[in-house]
Amino acid sequence: MFYRTLAELLAAGVPVTGAVAQAGAFLPGAAGLADRIALGATLAQALDSAPEIFPLTHRRLLAAAEKSGRVETALQQLGALAEDVARMRSKVLGGLALPAMIFHFAAFIAPIPAFFRGGSLTSYLVSALGPIAVGWTVILGGAHLLPKLSGRMG
Repeated sequence: MFYRTLAELLAAGVPVTGAVAQAGAFLPGAAGLADRIALGATLAQALDSAPEIFPLTHRRLLAAAEKSGRVETALQQLGALAEDVARMRSKVLGGLALPAMIFHFAAFIAPIPAFFRGGSLTSYLVSALGPIAVGWTVILGGAHLLPKLSGRMG
């Protein structure tokens, strides 16, 4: 939403500092960008100050667009890309919901026969919660590391 809003504001003739300040309202952590531009930084240089928000490829594209005079077009394309990524992320997460529920269900069902053959409640819970704990550790660890690894590749 940041990129599209910024492109529309620039196309409407709003000065860069004002456009960045208004578009920054949609993006937490983008508050200081307008100040950097007011101090003489280009848009790409201002975005360089927030690498955790703006990927390197986006910043490079905007730097090239500034040199070629096609900033609005680049911002529109980045906006479309961001929307596509959000849509794909939503589809992937939605597609993973059913398998996750089945995994949790199976983790609790699988140790039931051992429980009824004389196992204790403690052994049942350990058997049921063990795979779930390992699964969530892997998922959360991967979710934490993936953005860091993909940022290094960009």
